[in-house]
Amino acid sequence: MTDGQHGDWRDEFDASISEMWNEALRKGASPALLEDAKREAARKSGRPIAEDLAQQAHEARHDLDDALERARDVIDSRWGEALDLFAAVHASSYDFFADYHARRANESDSQYDDAFWVLAGLMARAVRTAQEVYVLLRAGFPAGALTRARTLHELAVIAYAIGTNRNTDVAKRYVDHDDVETYRRMSAYQEDAPELGYPLFSEADVASAKRANDAARNRHGRGFSGKYGWAVPLFEDNVNPRLEDLEDKLGMSLMRSWKKWADHEVHATSHGSTLNLVEADDNRYRITGPVSTGFADPAQVALIALVQTLTAAVVYGSPAELRATDRTLLHSISQLQERALDAFAEIERDDQEQPGDTHGVQDRD
Repeated sequence: MTDGQHGDWRDEFDASISEMWNEALRKGASPALLEDAKREAARKSGRPIAEDLAQQAHEARHDLDDALERARDVIDSRWGEALDLFAAVHASSYDFFADYHARRANESDSQYDDAFWVLAGLMARAVRTAQEVYVLLRAGFPAGALTRARTLHELAVIAYAIGTNRNTDVAKRYVDHDDVETYRRMSAYQEDAPELGYPLFSEADVASAKRANDAARNRHGRGFSGKYGWAVPLFEDNVNPRLEDLEDKLGMSLMRSWKKWADHEVHATSHGSTLNLVEADDNRYRITGPVSTGFADPAQVALIALVQTLTAAVVYGSPAELRATDRTLLHSISQLQERALDAFAEIERDDQEQPGDTHGVQDRD
């Protein structure tokens, strides 16, 4: 039911409550007492409405699914070829790495190779995150897809930081840094759990986590407790490195502007609200649902980062020379990626001439 359909009874209800409120004030009722009574009345009146809405839950889900399906039809007609290529890059990257990982995991030295296992973990996350980007694009949520592409970029940067320093203890430091993060998260949870009604970790669990945290910090020294404390040895005079410092060192800062753009979708910034505006039919709308434009940036950032992570995981996943067939497959996937990037760019250029569908509410003039 739309706001317009609800409007008549809402206006009548609000007018009735206001009249009762003003009449009670004229008769000398306490404003504080009236405010309490109003809250209680709203609570009791809300129960049958909530029950009625719950009875319509299945219909609401059906309507939402129907709207998303219609959006997907529009998206497929416009972006279908590019999305096919995205899926092909994702599938070929996964298949290649799964085969590489199975071969490498069976080698005698793999169990003691921190770099291999760290890179494998990062690649697994990259494959999953790229799939999330794809799902969000298919559903018509490019802004959400960009936030996941942002994560993919971070995974690629970390993969190269680990891989290009595989002959140092950086991978081991990365593994040990989990002890710092675990204790930090556990401590925060212990503070909030009582108010939330959640069970606390036992004193023994907290003590064990603290011992692991302290041991890791003592083992690795100054700066290790920072967010990127595992990366301190990569810098001569920086005990508190940031992701931006790693990007600069690795020559991967080109995607920084897209990452900062995605930050506005992750955080509740004022500029994020501005980015949520779209022009259509001589009006401005605040986006509230799926759209069929703006797919190129999140798709391209995600594709680049996925192949970067794959390359780091395969090239640096083993101290041995890369096999000729592996090099060939990497080049093949890179070429497929280029085709996908071009496909998204071409459709985006056409998009500027033919704006897509938008679900939203009209903004003020």
